[in-house]
Amino acid sequence: MVLWTERAKAHLRDILDVIAFDDPVAARSLARKVFASVDRLAEFPHAGRRLPELQDSPFRERVVPPCRVIYQVRGDALIILVVLRTERQPFPDLLEH
Repeated sequence: MVLWTERAKAHLRDILDVIAFDDPVAARSLARKVFASVDRLAEFPHAGRRLPELQDSPFRERVVPPCRVIYQVRGDALIILVVLRTERQPFPDLLEH
């Protein structure tokens, strides 16, 4: 089961809005890619890599340029915690929910 936090949904929406301002087709394409990638994670939750900057944490990511989808596996659930632009660091306060 995949659960999106409100913060993650808002972050993705903000990223897509910025892209859509210049290229609505690219924004829709990115949205499809992000959701398809997350759907694959639902089947293989440990397929995402550990965060390079927080190797000892329980957080993982799937990179779908220009997005980093940061998540945590909790039992049967895959919790999407935050979606960031690839150049942004996931400061610990962003991972709290």
